[in-house]
Amino acid sequence: MKIDNNGILISEKSTTIGAEFHETRGKSALLRSLVDDPLHQINWETPYYNKFIGECLDGEELSEKVCLDLGCGDGRFTEYLINKGVKKVICLDADYEPLHKLSIHSGKEGYRDKIELIHSGAENIPIENGSVDVVLALGVYYYLGVKQVNGLRETCSKMKKGGILISSEPNLEGIALRSLLFNTLGDMVENFTNSNFKEEQNDTKYRFPLHEEKKLLSLYELNGFNLTYKKGLSIFHQIIRIQYVRGLISKEELETNLDKLKGIFDYLDEKGKMNKTIMYKHIKK
Repeated sequence: MKIDNNGILISEKSTTIGAEFHETRGKSALLRSLVDDPLHQINWETPYYNKFIGECLDGEELSEKVCLDLGCGDGRFTEYLINKGVKKVICLDADYEPLHKLSIHSGKEGYRDKIELIHSGAENIPIENGSVDVVLALGVYYYLGVKQVNGLRETCSKMKKGGILISSEPNLEGIALRSLLFNTLGDMVENFTNSNFKEEQNDTKYRFPLHEEKKLLSLYELNGFNLTYKKGLSIFHQIIRIQYVRGLISKEELETNLDKLKGIFDYLDEKGKMNKTIMYKHIKK
């Protein structure tokens, strides 16, 4: 391992199906840069992710906490953790470009000295065992494919006993609805019969594990975690975004209804049942 000229620790290249999938897409997922776009799903969803993270950390003495942000990207949630007052954030991603963007952005915003950047996959975390208090892993483990359990086990080994894991996983029913609405009946059937899903409209070899919740939570428990809290994230943000991108909703219509939509999103956050993702808080045993 070595630290390059951008201050990024270069570890083993990730060989997971998720890393390969993102390489084939030709561009990195720079989600922090989309947070301020009022017509984007990332803008709509991020406040609810932040709210959940805040609830999970409520009552903790964050000034002494070391956090690990797995799949950090360009720092969509890293800056939120810094602003919450954590001592340090270790930022790890299998894609180099977002890490470079985060290095530049954090320097401009004055918190580069509070983060450590690592180019690696979540199945290989090159830090000391038992060294972190909080792990953030939103939309991470399913991208590891057959190495999903490896990622959970690796995460657990890096955490202190009693540490907090905040993660999110795709919701079977919500993903199946998305498949039926925007792909094919066959894709929806695939979600249930083969327990996997795809993130592309066309046929693809890149399919990711999609577990029924009872099985999913058993994987967490078997690998060292106890569930203490969970909350769903509505699928309506994504449905509206897909309809907009495909021209089924016009820009004018979306802009006209934006304030009302935000009120609807708040309602769905409190009372909605049709979720794209379930967010979880686990404690290391």
